[in-house]
Amino acid sequence: KKVLSTASEDKAFEAEYTTAEQIVDKWLTAEQLTIAPVQQTLLDEAPIKHSLTHFHWYLTPQTVSITAKQARALSSALTVAKIDFKWLSKKNAQDNLGLPRAMEKIIAV
Repeated sequence: KKVLSTASEDKAFEAEYTTAEQIVDKWLTAEQLTIAPVQQTLLDEAPIKHSLTHFHWYLTPQTVSITAKQARALSSALTVAKIDFKWLSKKNAQDNLGLPRAMEKIIAV
């Protein structure tokens, strides 16, 4: 298992590193949470490439388990920064968000 982080050495990513991502990254580090691959296959470490009109996403699906108390703390940290954040079940996310196909595949697992 690895310590979860949204940080990257990629300069293009740094330009897109939002306040929300910074808050989540700092919180995850403070909580010392670990990640696990979504599926136990040979391709777990290989990113999924999803191309959009003007850029590409490279996704590496991973999971992290948090307690209800941790979820409230993270939500609170985001709310203080005036970031609208909602926890959704897989079903609610699939039914209510306009998700790209790559994201639909990830949350369907």
